[in-house]
Amino acid sequence: MVQIGKFNSTKMRILGTVKLIISVGIFLLASCKKQETPTNIVVNVNLIDENEYVITNNSGINITLSDGQENFMGVTGSNGECTFNNLPYGTFNVKFEKSGFISEYINPVLSHNENDSINFHSYKMLEIPNFEISLDSINRKSKVGDNSRLYGYGKLHNTKGLPKIQYETIVYFSNNINVSKDNYLFYHFGAVMIFYINGNNCQIWMSNPLISYLVPPGYDTLYVRVYARAAHPEWLDIREEAFGVPSDVYKWVIPK
Repeated sequence: MVQIGKFNSTKMRILGTVKLIISVGIFLLASCKKQETPTNIVVNVNLIDENEYVITNNSGINITLSDGQENFMGVTGSNGECTFNNLPYGTFNVKFEKSGFISEYINPVLSHNENDSINFHSYKMLEIPNFEISLDSINRKSKVGDNSRLYGYGKLHNTKGLPKIQYETIVYFSNNINVSKDNYLFYHFGAVMIFYINGNNCQIWMSNPLISYLVPPGYDTLYVRVYARAAHPEWLDIREEAFGVPSDVYKWVIPK
C-alpha cells in the first residue's frame, strides 16, 4: 500500500507539471498571436516649396504603400497625416502623388516590423521649381587659384522670392547647339546663393563632385543650357532631375 501511495503521489506531481507546461505554452501562444496582430501606422508628409520653406496646408497628397501585389492607399488631411489601419508587417515601397510636387527621395520605403516601437513615419515632398535663369557669361574661375568650379553670370526670372539658402540648378554642356537635358556631353550642378543675387542679377557656382573635370580637353567652344532643379536639404544626396523652362542656349568660347 505504501508503494501504491507513493506511485499515485508521483503521478500527481507529473500531471501537475504537465498542466503547468501546457498552461505556459497556451499563454506564450496567446502572447505571440497578440504580437502578430498588425498595428495602425501613421504616415506624415510635409510639403516644402521651391525655396525650401514649409507649406502649412499639406492636404490632398495621395499615398500608396506597396508590398508585392498588395497596395494600401490613403490621402492626407491638412496636417499631412494619413492613418493606415491594421497594416500588415513588411517593407513597403512608398509612392506620393500631388500635382506640382515630387518625393524628397526617389524611392522611399517604409519598414513595418513586429515589435517596432515607432508607428509614425515622416516624409517630405518638394515643389517642382518654376524659376528660370538666362545666362550671359561663364568664367573658369573668379579668383586666382580657384579651379574647383565654373562661374556663370546671368539673370533670374519668374521667382517666388528669395530662397532659404540658394536656388538649385543643373547646367548641361555640349558641342551641339541643340544641347538639352536629353542631349549633352556632361553636366554640372549649379547653386545660386542668396548673397550672390543682386536684384535679378545672379552668379551661379557650377561644380560636380561626380566627375573629375570641369571642362574636358579638346574643346574650344561649348553650348550651355541651364535648368531649374528641386531644392534638396541633403548635400550628399544630390537630385539630378531637371525641371521647368530652360535658359536659352549660351555659346561659350572657352578662354585659352
